[in-house]
Amino acid sequence: MLALLLALRLKEVRNLNASLREKYVAIFNHPFLLLIGFVGVFVAIYFVTYIPEMLMGDSPVTIWRLQDAMFSFHAGSVVDSSSAPWWTWPFMVNPSGTTVPKWFDITYLPDNTVSTISAFGNPAVWWIGFAAMIALMVVAFRLDRVVAHLVSKPKPATDPDAPAVEATSMRRWDPALLFIAVVFLFSWLIYVFIGRATYIYHFYLSVPLLCFALAYWINRIWSKTWGKAVSIAIFATAVAMFVAFYPVISGAPVSSDYVHTLKWFPSWFFAP
Repeated sequence: MLALLLALRLKEVRNLNASLREKYVAIFNHPFLLLIGFVGVFVAIYFVTYIPEMLMGDSPVTIWRLQDAMFSFHAGSVVDSSSAPWWTWPFMVNPSGTTVPKWFDITYLPDNTVSTISAFGNPAVWWIGFAAMIALMVVAFRLDRVVAHLVSKPKPATDPDAPAVEATSMRRWDPALLFIAVVFLFSWLIYVFIGRATYIYHFYLSVPLLCFALAYWINRIWSKTWGKAVSIAIFATAVAMFVAFYPVISGAPVSSDYVHTLKWFPSWFFAP
């Protein structure tokens, strides 16, 4: 969010008829100066949550040392066999065969029944939603035009045979698409820089953005007959996948044979 607001402000400041120094100062004019204050409010709220610990005897120095301990832990080399790298989360598959779903509990019950709880995604929402997000980013960042410009040599403006500039090239950037794409990239790609073990549930924050991308394309095609059919099929598939995988994400008792039928790939593990 801060990156989007800063980008908007830089665009406004760039158009100012002023010196470089005046433009730099203008970046922090009201109301953008409030952003700095909001950062301070965020930090204050975070430390206020430690008041119960301080009332129980922990000093502010102890609380500060706790922050350092947490940072050291997460910045360290935590290793876990049930972890999965960031790039496997949207696909829920790891070509190496190591586990992608994160399981938390497996309880064996009588009559060949098992209760298992694992962190996993709805295949219809995650796979189709990720494809929708890629298509949305192509539109949001105008990647098709960038590629077309790179592969074709533009003719000089004085060339009478040069094609006229399309009116669509002068369109403004779509704020809604940029919001969805930028927030998604920030919520997911930040884990590229995390060296410790990461898990598929870290991708949960990005899932609502996948739903937004799906909603955008459904809105685009809904007026067409085939678009309605595709949209309804996606919805029905998502519901069917939720029902099918509900036992392995909720702990609902189910037969071991059924759990094994849900193992579509070698990297999917729900119960032995």
